[in-house]
Amino acid sequence: MNGEIKMGVVNEAIENLKRIDVDGETMQYIIEKLGMDDQMLRQLVLTKPRIQTFNMLDEWNVETFWTRNKLTREGKYFK
Repeated sequence: MNGEIKMGVVNEAIENLKRIDVDGETMQYIIEKLGMDDQMLRQLVLTKPRIQTFNMLDEWNVETFWTRNKLTREGKYFK
């Protein structure tokens, strides 16, 4: 499939997802069904600022949950 045709199909898929107002859980389901969840996780972790990743991980960490604005571990600040 050449690039122009492929982008047309991609843009159509995006418009369909917007039209049905896809939510986060449904998008996750689609990504998993495409077998792309590990790749997506890797891409997002490696391209987003580190602090975003640490803050999201710390939502599950009881020790830092209540002190997110003072995010430290062993005396080191995450930036």
